[in-house]
Amino acid sequence: MSIDRGIRACQIKPYPQGALISAPDSDVSEEGVLSTAHRKGNIQVTFAGAKDFPASVILRTKIVPVPLKDASSLVQLIINNKAMRAVPYYGVDAVRGGNDEAIAKFSCNRAIELHFAGYGLFDDKPFQGEEFQEIKLILPPDRTVLRKEFRVQTDPLLIQQLNFSPQDVCMVTPPHGKTRSESTPVLGYGGYCKAGISIEKIVMIFSVILSSDQTTYLKLYSLIALKKENIIPPHGGVKSNSRWFFEDDLTKDQCNSLADSIQQGLARITLQHKSSKELLTYTSKTYQQLELESGEVDITFMPQLNQGRT
Repeated sequence: MSIDRGIRACQIKPYPQGALISAPDSDVSEEGVLSTAHRKGNIQVTFAGAKDFPASVILRTKIVPVPLKDASSLVQLIINNKAMRAVPYYGVDAVRGGNDEAIAKFSCNRAIELHFAGYGLFDDKPFQGEEFQEIKLILPPDRTVLRKEFRVQTDPLLIQQLNFSPQDVCMVTPPHGKTRSESTPVLGYGGYCKAGISIEKIVMIFSVILSSDQTTYLKLYSLIALKKENIIPPHGGVKSNSRWFFEDDLTKDQCNSLADSIQQGLARITLQHKSSKELLTYTSKTYQQLELESGEVDITFMPQLNQGRT
């Protein structure tokens, strides 16, 4: 058995990088498992995985909103058993005021994805496509490197009830939760994204159910706005003597911006050495958004820590 085949069969590396060993009679070599350089009857061992994977990868990505497929939910507020007029949960008809109309228009997204745009840098060396020298970039068919999910509402009818006691204590029953006193339920609405936006502002949008003139309406808040009011997801906070709480179970990622998701390593790619078939996972570290109007983001990836190569 050749040295190359023996190393691969055992899936171990019995010789250190750069070691000199006696050359066998057989001159069989399998490129990529190790490279050999004859020197006075010896072979210098150089493992492909030790040198060929880049220390860093920068990929150009494109921001791709994923719209809510079914935005037909209705919302209705009932006060002391009197029903206010129901309105669509999504769309400008459910909100009041110009700013909320703009937020509603761009927030009917159940997710935001970042797709590989086709070029980048391996250790500061430019490449196009999904291969560079001996390295292949492994991606799903749609080239997604990150998908950020948002909490949305899909029930046909969202009903919230308010009941006032003779002592004027308000008991609130939100669409999905239990009855609480003197509280303000906060519901997930969707992800905010529009052309030319900084990814620091691609965040969850939330709603509070209110009424006016016998009609239900929504007040919309961005994650950024709520944090400024010290209403911190997923725990909530106090505003105007009311305990604000988040009605939906929120993931940690839904409490952050798209920029935070990148910096926390949630974007991932896999590189494969074409000869040895060795795989290495890379996670996102930093980003750069040079031109907002382009909708493109450069993401820097580095090898994931504490991983075993396969």
